[in-house]
Amino acid sequence: MLSHTFTNIPSPQSKLFQKVYDYTKKIIREGYSNKQELKFNGYVIRVNKGEEYVKKHIRSNKSLFTSTYFLTAPDSDALLTFYHGYPHIEYFMETLEALDYNLAYPVIHYEPKVGKIFTYPSWLPVSVLPGHSEKNRITIDFYFRT
Repeated sequence: MLSHTFTNIPSPQSKLFQKVYDYTKKIIREGYSNKQELKFNGYVIRVNKGEEYVKKHIRSNKSLFTSTYFLTAPDSDALLTFYHGYPHIEYFMETLEALDYNLAYPVIHYEPKVGKIFTYPSWLPVSVLPGHSEKNRITIDFYFRT
């Protein structure tokens, strides 16, 4: 991962934060719980070159949900990959509009698109496949709890 200086860090007052918050709240209320209050738990900005990848991992930041927002997505080969087999995951997979949604398989891929928000349980294993672009892929992972 590369280091990068950002001048427009998303604060809770920013339009980007509000867009992600509202979308995450909608997804969680429709598919998980209508009574839980959504609380912001922090974020991470990731800058990766196209050929870099993110190993399969589970978030360990004490959040219940992660919303990944793509600021740049220069390479459609760098697929966001989920490893499922967990309760309630069917709802999230349908919401995310998977490229190859089939619960018979343990891996589901999503093509990154600028401006797209992917909301999923933080305990769901996730990775990013390597791409082929020379340009940077920049994402912001927003973390929420209830």
